[in-house]
Amino acid sequence: MPLHWPPPLRIPSALDTNDPPENLLCPITQSLMRLPTLVCKTGKTYDYESLVRWIREHGTDPIERDLRLTVADLSPNLALRDMVEEYVENNYNPDIHGPLPDVEEVNLADEQKEEEKEEGKEEEKDAEDEAPGRPSAPPLFVPISVPPPASPAGLRVISTVPPSHPSNPASDGAFFRFWPDDLGLAIGGGYWSDVPSPEELCVHVKGGGGAVFLAKNTRTEKVGGVIFWGAEGRGEAGVGCFNPVEYAEAGDWRAGDEVVLLDYTPSALQHLDGLVSSSVADLPGSYSLAGTGTGWNLDAENLRFGRCGIVGDWWKELSVVITFIRPVKVGGVRTDSPPDLPYKIESQTKGGAWELVEENCQGNTRVEGRGVTSKSMRLTWANTDLHKMKGLSTYRSGGGIHAEIWLEFNPDW
Repeated sequence: MPLHWPPPLRIPSALDTNDPPENLLCPITQSLMRLPTLVCKTGKTYDYESLVRWIREHGTDPIERDLRLTVADLSPNLALRDMVEEYVENNYNPDIHGPLPDVEEVNLADEQKEEEKEEGKEEEKDAEDEAPGRPSAPPLFVPISVPPPASPAGLRVISTVPPSHPSNPASDGAFFRFWPDDLGLAIGGGYWSDVPSPEELCVHVKGGGGAVFLAKNTRTEKVGGVIFWGAEGRGEAGVGCFNPVEYAEAGDWRAGDEVVLLDYTPSALQHLDGLVSSSVADLPGSYSLAGTGTGWNLDAENLRFGRCGIVGDWWKELSVVITFIRPVKVGGVRTDSPPDLPYKIESQTKGGAWELVEENCQGNTRVEGRGVTSKSMRLTWANTDLHKMKGLSTYRSGGGIHAEIWLEFNPDW
């Protein structure tokens, strides 16, 4: 007889194989279970259609999300099905419950073959004669609802399905999706380069489209440079991965993770308390190179936070001048340059000479109380060795360090 599930039997429960048959609510969708399907690796049973949809979107068990699953790991739970059919026969009243819907039979073996065919996993019969296959399309991007970030510098991972791109089609957790508004809040409403070209998306940031931040996945505690690309100007979800793209690993991310931008946490900015970002003060200044080149010939403006960052030619010396529209009272410098890459701060006098303010600076540096008022400041790194950048820069995906001037507060702004 076909399997029937009357609505009055909806009782919430995570379903183990030894649960009573009246526990019929699917723990994935909180909707009625129609075809009991066993996950062989865990012994848990879910509704077939809901479980397959989850696997195709996330590649994991819905509850034990560190466990990778495919349709090959599933099997019909015939014992539970028989128990439920018997329960329905003994308890169903058509006058109360209404007509019963039929449920189609599903052959999991056929489904597995279809999935392998779609994902290009069938063995090649003649590898020499067969032309290279095109990569399969990624699963449909469906964002999941997740709680707000716990950290003020955090943003939510809403899916691991990347945009359809020839070089990165897989939905294996190497990439993550996020809402651009979350990133805007995490960086305090500041600007970020959110519109990459189609050639850059999921590949690199060498053209200046996309941003690189030092970040941490709070679930795995993995820390490194993370690349963020925007929604190609359409207001949709952005995409990100650990830098470099070619070494991003399956399982780096899963839906529900929180990405914390480490240089935007309150503790990271504590050293600059009482000062104001020149960008927030609407005095961002203009960035120009001071006698050095940059890797990939990127513009000096990419030294700003919220952009890809820059390095010197061949990761050697980098010198940048930041010029304001009028003289400002400088309170400090904020940068994600690691301690192993110290830098020098100079200010320009009215006569055009450069005066040393501080050298061998490491991380955020405060200079208030030294009477530094100037229209132009120069920041110089003797070298920008990529191996000391904690993943902010690579020769594959690009990226680099960031810096900005922080000012003493002026009530006339």
